[in-house]
Amino acid sequence: MKLFATVSALTFILLVSSAFASLEYFGIENNLNGISTSSTLSIIFTEPVETFQFYMQEPITSLSTSENAFCSFQGVSNTAIKCFLILNETDLNVKMNLTSNAFATQNSGSYDFNQRFVINDQIGRVTNTIVLPVGMSLSESDSISPENAQKLTNGQNIMIFWESNDVQPSQTLNFKATYTPVFSPSAIPLWQMVIVGGVAAAIAGFFVYRRFKKPEEVVLSVLDEYEKKVMEVIQIAGGTVNQKRVVDHTNFSKAKVSRVVKSLVSRGVIETERRGRTNMLRLKKKFGTSKPEQPTQPQPPESIETSDTNETI
Repeated sequence: MKLFATVSALTFILLVSSAFASLEYFGIENNLNGISTSSTLSIIFTEPVETFQFYMQEPITSLSTSENAFCSFQGVSNTAIKCFLILNETDLNVKMNLTSNAFATQNSGSYDFNQRFVINDQIGRVTNTIVLPVGMSLSESDSISPENAQKLTNGQNIMIFWESNDVQPSQTLNFKATYTPVFSPSAIPLWQMVIVGGVAAAIAGFFVYRRFKKPEEVVLSVLDEYEKKVMEVIQIAGGTVNQKRVVDHTNFSKAKVSRVVKSLVSRGVIETERRGRTNMLRLKKKFGTSKPEQPTQPQPPESIETSDTNETI
């Protein structure tokens, strides 16, 4: 009887120890990109074991591990991950990397993250971190489960961090979060969208206009009334005219005509040629037909003005 009791006790202890192989730590970090999730798992055992398995209630697409683990997965609607381990007293840490398109789903402009694990072993500490994509934020205060999560940031991404201690065997670990784009089109009033769209269209139209309109047309469109008047006199004269004639036909002062002529030269509309005590103004070919000035009867020399207030052209 004593022998039977001893054997029974040892058998029970072995069954319990094998059924509840203790894990010191089980940690997950999830990096989200649209509906794709890349997850890194770090598992620390309390002692060397040869096999380990756990279950995920969502399918995965790929799995890789550290050199001390050989793991495979199977399942369609859910996934069973089974591993053969090569551990020793100084190497009790196993790393896994997996990807899945089932953890995150898009729903009317927002995204829902849902990740569920079932592990048959007792775990001293469990952590789970979700790194949201750049430009994403939590939708509302009650969009996280479990609610004891911490909200963190690395300067670019918002992160959600959960931590649990003394997790019991076969306990389902379920992590949920709902997140949305920071600037959601549905959150912008219609009148603001109309204004923004109108401004964008105007800017685009301006650049298209500048791109496809001839350069000379662009220059002519920005001339002021004085420049247009002087240019009109030059065009009527056939493209070449004496600057004094411009003064006579515009009724502008000599100083005013001189300033306008300098402006037209700087814009590349006309060119000047010194003829005695005056200038000949010639319209450049791309702005109109330039004809040689018709010969005129010799004119008596004009008197030289010595007043500092008058300008001789």
